[in-house]
Amino acid sequence: MKENKDYRYVGWIPCVNGHLDFGLTKVGIKGGFTTPEHKDLSVIDENLSANGSHADSHVRRIILQSWVDWRDTKLDNENNTIGQFRLFTCGEVNESPDMDERALHATILIYPLDAEPDDLNEKREMPLHNLTHNICKDNIDEQYTKLKALLKEGEHISGLKEDCLKAVLDIKIEPNGLIFLDYENSSSALDADSKYVIARQVYYYIKYSTHSHKHHIDEQDSLTTITTSSILPTVINITLMNKTL
Repeated sequence: MKENKDYRYVGWIPCVNGHLDFGLTKVGIKGGFTTPEHKDLSVIDENLSANGSHADSHVRRIILQSWVDWRDTKLDNENNTIGQFRLFTCGEVNESPDMDERALHATILIYPLDAEPDDLNEKREMPLHNLTHNICKDNIDEQYTKLKALLKEGEHISGLKEDCLKAVLDIKIEPNGLIFLDYENSSSALDADSKYVIARQVYYYIKYSTHSHKHHIDEQDSLTTITTSSILPTVINITLMNKTL
């Protein structure tokens, strides 16, 4: 497992009570990001105990899926899929009696929505959708394992159009809100700027999934973002300072 210093990017997810409660993780962006009227009506929100005998156990299996509209410009010709992306998240929280030792480790796949088949039946039969839409508490461990392995295939994932952008990121979120991100693999020869933009969007997606407090206005969420891990000591010092305020 990676050390924190080995991740490419680092950021912080606000947690005003000192610890994130990963048991509350759910899809935070359902369709529109800057356009709230756009809704994804078929999100996957599975956050189940990995301990069958304790429904409220902090040991979690978490599977999220939704599409996001990140379009930020107007187009001369109407294309409803420009700026829209699909994200699959497969994560788990480790077992520990100490709240300071519980972290969320996850794999996230992101690709353009128009990379999926145009035919609805073909889309439903994609292994990605087939797995996630058939998850229940009785098969969560089996489906979780299959989905995680599938996400890590990256450019070899079947059912998507050839030569589309596909990126797979590994993330780690510590209970104090520090988040670390790095690429598992990506099918495109992305430059550093493009990799940063995609990782930043993944960060916003997972931040809205783990952080749903309403103690500030929405516009202030843009004050937190990610940066390269070379400034990690500074980020840690700022986070610790915020915890003591």
